[in-house]
Amino acid sequence: MSEEAPRKKAAKKKAAKPRATRKKSEPKQETEQAEAPSPAVKLGPSPHAVVLSRYEGDMHERRGKGFSFGELASVGLNKVMALGLGVPVDIRRRSTLEGNVSALKGWYQPPPKKAKEPRAESPKPAKTKKKRAAKKPAKKEEA
Repeated sequence: MSEEAPRKKAAKKKAAKPRATRKKSEPKQETEQAEAPSPAVKLGPSPHAVVLSRYEGDMHERRGKGFSFGELASVGLNKVMALGLGVPVDIRRRSTLEGNVSALKGWYQPPPKKAKEPRAESPKPAKTKKKRAAKKPAKKEEA
């Protein structure tokens, strides 16, 4: 009664490959876009969100982690724009507090929308309905 234990295969070792050397990249050229300040620089630091919390049976205001989507939408911002401007966003909040909305409105004024120019009305050809030839069923000839 000799039981043989299954033999484990020896793991093959991979041959060490020489590391590829990186070429030194040329120094970055300054562009005109890099010189222009971003909107966040012009606006200054973003305001802090305030939330209501319960403390000893009474409601108190405390600093929140970020603004809710409702507060951002009332100012005209979405999540991507807000994060680009450096505004903190709290995706878990559902409430919209007027104090937060007024703080955001005082800090961020959306750019004015361009007035759309009226289109020059070109004479349009009158629409004509194409008449389809009515297909009549073929009469069977009786012989």
